[in-house]
Amino acid sequence: MAAANLSIDVEVKGHSVALSLAGAEVSIPAATIADLWINRLRTAEVLPAQTFPRVGEVWQGQGGIYAGIVRGDPGQPDYHLIVATEALGELKWQAAMDRAKGILGGGYTLPKCKEQAILFGNVPELFQKEAYWSSEAHESYAGFAWFQTFHRGYQDYGHKDYGLRARAVRRLPI
Repeated sequence: MAAANLSIDVEVKGHSVALSLAGAEVSIPAATIADLWINRLRTAEVLPAQTFPRVGEVWQGQGGIYAGIVRGDPGQPDYHLIVATEALGELKWQAAMDRAKGILGGGYTLPKCKEQAILFGNVPELFQKEAYWSSEAHESYAGFAWFQTFHRGYQDYGHKDYGLRARAVRRLPI
């Protein structure tokens, strides 16, 4: 069943607010709306302070080092990016992909290109000044994948059989 496409019209009339929905209209005094809003603020539940660490610190219980918040892909939630505490070493791309997935029982992968840019900006001290594989294969050349350099900060692509460094990450949706 398709959801009805409803719209609500709002109009301020003097000291009242008129709401129209599907042919029905309700007029509410502006003072009443203000009182309800103030009461809601007074009784609102206080949320606990955020419990994630500073960027670059180990996140206890999360299996790695906190690298920051990443904007989610279209239609996906934003997330915290966590870097595995140990580097994977120098590997060919597929071997790096496979080793990343096996860290701490799963949940890890190589970072996306956009995540590598954040890693370069937020936690460069975790990386040697060399190139590191991303999880992204080149869209036009099947034998190539993208990498991030941590000595100059640029991204490029190389043959998947090259031996480059790798570091796994995991994502914690917000």
